[in-house]
Amino acid sequence: MSYLRNIWTDLIERKLWPAALLLLGLAVVVPVAITAGGGSSSTSGSTAKVSLPAPVAVSEAQANPNAALAETVNGASVQRDGRARDPFFVPKVAATTSGAGVTGSATTAKAATTTASATTAPVSTPNTDTTTSSTTTSKSTTTPSTAPAPTTLGITYHVDVQFGPAGQARLYRRLVRLQPLPSRTTPIVAFVGVKDNGKVVTFAPLAPAFIGGSGVCAPSPLKCQLMDLKVGETESFEVDTASDTLKAYTLKIDGVGKHHTTALVAGQVSREGRAMLQHLSLPALDGFAFSPTTGTLVSAREGGGNTLSVFGLASDVSPASH
Repeated sequence: MSYLRNIWTDLIERKLWPAALLLLGLAVVVPVAITAGGGSSSTSGSTAKVSLPAPVAVSEAQANPNAALAETVNGASVQRDGRARDPFFVPKVAATTSGAGVTGSATTAKAATTTASATTAPVSTPNTDTTTSSTTTSKSTTTPSTAPAPTTLGITYHVDVQFGPAGQARLYRRLVRLQPLPSRTTPIVAFVGVKDNGKVVTFAPLAPAFIGGSGVCAPSPLKCQLMDLKVGETESFEVDTASDTLKAYTLKIDGVGKHHTTALVAGQVSREGRAMLQHLSLPALDGFAFSPTTGTLVSAREGGGNTLSVFGLASDVSPASH
């Protein structure tokens, strides 16, 4: 009985019970009709034709997606639809409690930091004070002053000059770049650097003066912003004084020496002279950069990444004279 019950239940679930009833009816009707036909044949002596009903087309029922596939007593009769739930998924909750608030704040701060880092472009500005960073802005467009590594080798050129009032010139040894002459209190010219492996020495006037001599002025003799001198050459300056009179000064290059050091030392300049030149903002300086590895002034366009601004790295330097 259990076997027949399982068959009947399966027919009902698969919707085949009408066909089963039809077959069962045929199984009962056909024998009865055959038996009845046989009796009349014996009495009347004629053969009776039995008309069978047309066969019924039986097709397989469409599978029900919600029908249970296992015949178990504890199985579900209807399948569950929808996405499976991940038991390890932790849902996100709004930062309403104090603990959630801390998480939300940290996430927001991290997102803001990432956005700011992605949208803010680095800005390079010339270093205009000491070896530490400075916010002073210079009009010069030359290479920014980034301190080289302490172990990088460099070259320094020691320049000796005679400078002072005409007939009273004094000897200044081992000039530091941008050092003002004759002193920080009465600046007339500043030593900018050397070119062509020390063959040319460049100075910049710090005070209005009538300039003449064997030096070469740039951009022109009437607008002398930089002057180039060679060893043994002399340049003269006539400077206005407080009493509206002209006072003559002379500058002569005595000698140039080459000294191997580190690039960090080679890039140092006079703090006072640096401030004076930045205040004057001479356009002629914009075309040059300083190479601490060669110790010379180079073209700002061709200097590359191993150069500093003409204003270099500031250090406290006092004029050495005797």
